[in-house]
Amino acid sequence: MSTPDDSEQAPAAPSAPAPGPAGGNPGASSSGIGDGSAPATGTDRKALQDDADQAQLLRGRKALRPIATAMITGGRDQRVHVGDRIYVGGPRQRAAEAGQVREERLELLREQYVAVPGYDEMLTALDARRLLVLVGHPGSGRATTGLHLLDTVSEGKVFRLGPGTDLGDVDEQTIAEGTGTLAEITERRLPPTEAQADRLAALLQRRRGYFVLVAPPTPAVLHALGDYLLECAPPPYEALLQGLLELHRRPDDIMTVDELLRCAEAPEVREALGPTPRPAEIAGLALLLVDHMKERLTLEELRTAAAGFLSRRIAEYFADLGESVRRDVTERRLRTAALRMALAVFDDLPLHIMSTAAADLADLLVHAGGNAPTLGRPVVSETDDTVLAALDAETAEGDVTMDGVPVPSQVVRYRDRRTPAVLLTYVWQRHLPLREPVVEWLWRLSAHPQALVRNRAAQAAGLLAAADFTHTFPALIARAAEVRPPARAHDPDRDTPDDDDADDETWIGRRTFAALALDHAALDERTREVVEAQLRRWRRSDELALRWTAARCLGYGIGKRSIDRSFEELRVIGTPWELIAPDDVPGRHAAQVWDLRLVSALSAARLFANADDRHAVLRKVRDWLSHERPSVRELGQQCVVLMAGLRMSSIGSDTEVFGDQPRTQADRRRWPILLGLPNEDGRLWEPVGDILRSVLSERFAGSVLMNSIGSWWQIAEDDPATLDAFLGLVPHLVDGERDRRRLLHAVDSRRRRWADPLSPRSAERITAAIAATASREGASA
Repeated sequence: MSTPDDSEQAPAAPSAPAPGPAGGNPGASSSGIGDGSAPATGTDRKALQDDADQAQLLRGRKALRPIATAMITGGRDQRVHVGDRIYVGGPRQRAAEAGQVREERLELLREQYVAVPGYDEMLTALDARRLLVLVGHPGSGRATTGLHLLDTVSEGKVFRLGPGTDLGDVDEQTIAEGTGTLAEITERRLPPTEAQADRLAALLQRRRGYFVLVAPPTPAVLHALGDYLLECAPPPYEALLQGLLELHRRPDDIMTVDELLRCAEAPEVREALGPTPRPAEIAGLALLLVDHMKERLTLEELRTAAAGFLSRRIAEYFADLGESVRRDVTERRLRTAALRMALAVFDDLPLHIMSTAAADLADLLVHAGGNAPTLGRPVVSETDDTVLAALDAETAEGDVTMDGVPVPSQVVRYRDRRTPAVLLTYVWQRHLPLREPVVEWLWRLSAHPQALVRNRAAQAAGLLAAADFTHTFPALIARAAEVRPPARAHDPDRDTPDDDDADDETWIGRRTFAALALDHAALDERTREVVEAQLRRWRRSDELALRWTAARCLGYGIGKRSIDRSFEELRVIGTPWELIAPDDVPGRHAAQVWDLRLVSALSAARLFANADDRHAVLRKVRDWLSHERPSVRELGQQCVVLMAGLRMSSIGSDTEVFGDQPRTQADRRRWPILLGLPNEDGRLWEPVGDILRSVLSERFAGSVLMNSIGSWWQIAEDDPATLDAFLGLVPHLVDGERDRRRLLHAVDSRRRRWADPLSPRSAERITAAIAATASREGASA
């Protein structure tokens, strides 16, 4: 067994003894753990590092929580005429023909138009330059504003060109004298050049005409058309909704506009609509409210239909992936799609993580489309505000946690917090050709050196499994669960040096990936039963890798559902030599068997950290420690040693939003859970002291546990409140003179250490608390 240092990591797990004959363990000492003769597995620190970032796990749990299929398909098409547009909850209907805008449409536009921010500046610029480029994102109302501007300056003589029109072909025959013309370019076409824009502006001067060009805010558009460009933001939500309701409400309707507006402000309706609705979606909401007023829709049906707007918006994102025969256009679209998917997976994480992962996914998508990707090419030239706005995303000052300590970072996220789960589910259900490259991408991420990246990728895999378990489970999760570790280099029975699936870093990461993915998939009640069935099958499998992954999974949320059942499964997995004869296991695989005890003990420790009923967990650990079989006692001792190494940063709650932790916990994230949790719930002091005292009495396990307790004292040097908490534990650690001598010896040893010695003041306080237990025992006698 290695000796833990004073870092924030949990202590190393006790190494196991080499197995003896079937049914026994001659190598075990009276400690119940053994003499450390088994090979070190490398599992202990690596496995615990994966758990150091509970706050990030909670963010992913929230952002990628599986959703009902109704969120993807719900809602009927809702149409409303606004100006020259037919606003639809689904993809926008674009005018393909060129021609004059009908007078009745312009009259309707004049009646209901709600001015966007900066409208007067736009009108002045159009009147002065005659050419105006309005940049914004699809669905933001740019075309409606452009038509209203042109109607104002041209006195109703407004024409429209189809979106496929090349502005280089616009001439005197296209621009009628004294008229206004609207055109639109999309990301599907190359923008006009600066020379074309100047030529068009000169033509308009000669013809005394006006021209509004609606364009996306791409870098090429901003560079070429900057002299004629203004940003067009969406109209205010409240004003637009009120105007639309007034337009559609009849005088004899039973509800007033104010009542409908109050209905629209109901929390469940605003949540369904999202924080950044487009004008088209606001128009759709107005019709839904009118239908609700006329009792055609219940409030729940209205909410479901409004929630469907998001999935229809996402459908627009991926609508044109296969429409171009030009290689550069296809690659650009695929890279944009990769950026959207990577942002969904790594939502609310640092920008560099998302952009790097997006570039890797983009290359896979391009390669799957039959082209050789331009390796090393960035997804975008610069992830600036313009690019993020096109993604409906934003950057924010946030933090990530490393070793339980928050680190400031710039994070990137979708503005509508529902987008990640809806987007990934939509892609999985509707774009089947994307599955193969996405599976390969997630498979690569499952071996990423950063646990933060691996864990978020695992949660994405769990979401996709909930969307289609029959495909995702065998293609990705089961594949990761079956990865084997390398044979230990010093094993004499090793056949060849290259007969393994993964190195020591990779196999732990991939199996943990599979475990976390399964746990995340089980958040969906529709897949929970099949996940639990898989875990039962894996626990009984002859494949050691599957048993390891099952044990790891039981340490997450799914294991909390039944503490009794989870501990029974972990007891069986964690005592492998009770079921396996040593002669049946090649020497090079023996370490894998011992790994089962470590991972089972780790999951049991995690259950104490995160279970709703921690008293039930402690009772189960107590049962292990007093079990008649040495193998179960060893498992219990291993569990307590790992519990002593876990910090309060490893604690999470399903109700916490994006990793926010209660203030008390945030202040004590470095505290050991065996001090922090009893400090919050005083009823835990006695059972925690009981299991610690039981393990401290063992020779080998006790020495490792005492080292962990010494690391608590080191934390107390910087946080005196930690020492106060430990002093509250002391009476429960001492039950006689032998316990006192053991603790006093540990204090003296720590005080005399060359590096990081225990301070005299701390040593005096601990010694005084230990001595006080003798006085209480005497008084009691």
